Amino acid sequence: MQEVAPFCCKHSRATHRRPGPPPVRTPESLDGVPSNSIAQQLSVQESSLIHDRSRFILPAINRGGGLSILENPGSSMTWLDDQMVSWVHSEAPFAAHARACQFDVDCAKVWCFVPNRPEISILARFCPHGPKAHLSIAGQRLPDGTFLSRLTAEYPPLLAALLATLVGQFTSCQRKFLTLSQWRSMLPVHVQWPLLQSRVEDGGGLPSTALHVGSTGGSIFDQLRKSWFQRLCDSRDSLKIFAHLQQGSRDPPLNESELSPYIDDLIHLLGLDDHACDVLSVTPGQPFRLKLWKHLAIQ
Repeated sequence: MQEVAPFCCKHSRATHRRPGPPPVRTPESLDGVPSNSIAQQLSVQESSLIHDRSRFILPAINRGGGLSILENPGSSMTWLDDQMVSWVHSEAPFAAHARACQFDVDCAKVWCFVPNRPEISILARFCPHGPKAHLSIAGQRLPDGTFLSRLTAEYPPLLAALLATLVGQFTSCQRKFLTLSQWRSMLPVHVQWPLLQSRVEDGGGLPSTALHVGSTGGSIFDQLRKSWFQRLCDSRDSLKIFAHLQQGSRDPPLNESELSPYIDDLIHLLGLDDHACDVLSVTPGQPFRLKLWKHLAIQ
């Protein structure tokens, strides 16, 4: 189960009210108003990125059969974004508006929850009191200049309890409910690592699965790993590299003579002892041993 509630201050319509700084986005300019300064436009991009990443996380929960929820105020401009509209249609086609007055909060506030399951309906509450029956917090500011609406970001106890009831349906284990402190008991004793069908780009070679606690499937680099590990320990180069990294120096941690035995191991592994000079040569105009990279890439 996963719920995300990306911050909405840059998507809030309250910024359109005066007095206050000019808004950085409007319904007509969701990607930022043309008059934004560089700093203002960066804040727009940052908030957009947070909302984008929130949407990227939830589909993984959806595919696993879990409950995923995205929440923002009902008046948030995020619901006008084309990418958000498309995501809601494809990933979260249900919605519930929770009015604050129905959860013992006397203000004109509404939380909008969009999930992938219809059970969200238990949160839906409408206000029967009329449009101006409750305290308006839109555009209201606290003495320090921040918006009063920020105080309503925390869910009231009644709403939180209903959310817990909903979430509980997707976090039970064999029909037994566990407390948060018991979460470790849910972890399997033996983890089943997935057998991937494609290569993992982690430096472990073509058969790499990113699981380095066991066999790597007979990679030719197995022997190189053992040789380098033994050499790092025997020469105590590992301690030297560690100390060098702690200093934050931009210079290589090992000089050419110290690095030479590791290169010899690699050349011997690739069967290139008779062509070492050519393979290790550096083409002018760049700092890399590209010929050596080529031989590594075809392994």
